[in-house]
Amino acid sequence: LTLAAQAWSRRAPDDAPGAPLRGRPVLALHGWLDNSNSFLEVAPALAEQGFLVVAIDWPGHGRSQHRSLDASYLASDLPWYAGEVVHQLQWSRFAVLGHSMGAAAGTLMAGSQYPSSDALVALCCLDLLGPLSRSVGSSGQNLLKGLKSREKYLQRQLRGTQKVYASLEDCIAARLRSMKALPGQQRLTDLSAQRLVQRGAVQEGHGWRFGHDVRLNSPSPSYYTEEQVLALLQRIETPSLLIEAEGPYAWPRDPKWWT
Repeated sequence: LTLAAQAWSRRAPDDAPGAPLRGRPVLALHGWLDNSNSFLEVAPALAEQGFLVVAIDWPGHGRSQHRSLDASYLASDLPWYAGEVVHQLQWSRFAVLGHSMGAAAGTLMAGSQYPSSDALVALCCLDLLGPLSRSVGSSGQNLLKGLKSREKYLQRQLRGTQKVYASLEDCIAARLRSMKALPGQQRLTDLSAQRLVQRGAVQEGHGWRFGHDVRLNSPSPSYYTEEQVLALLQRIETPSLLIEAEGPYAWPRDPKWWT
């Protein structure tokens, strides 16, 4: 499986073309159905401060390969993929900047102390802290819903019936409309939608379609319980920062989670 990525760093005036990128390593992890263009604003700013930012496209997202037809996409796999990227980059110590699902992955890395207890030196989470949780009593329902949905999207993928849009602009408009299906009052600016679609859409004939794996639309067949999430959070020794939106656009949550 090949993962795509983008990198930003501050080059010295005397650096030759093709010289290795330098800086304090930061692994940037995007959210569900997004891609590494999520960091087009913040990554250059971090690079100017002396950081080397590598933003990956998760499997099935952006320009990365899709998983095999017999595989599924589980939150517990994300730390392993991130760890493999770190291994390939030969980073012994690094920081993680994660948004939404990427923040959950960073939390799982910190809580499990993977790939080692001293490798992750800092964690910055945007919007989310820890993976999503469900009650123990909903386990059977979640499993049934996840497996049926997985089968539905697999059949759709095998039939090749993914929607094709007349133009890239139509893809952008569809990405903006999709926000209405998400919980709360989440929003996406026109510019952000344009950036995500530019990396996430592929041309097909005279039209355009979204390039992500349609199986990503399936709900997870298994979730952590809230007790498990809290246990992971309590194991975190890495200096960590959570940044949340304010007002109606914040991620919807019960205030008791943070007391």
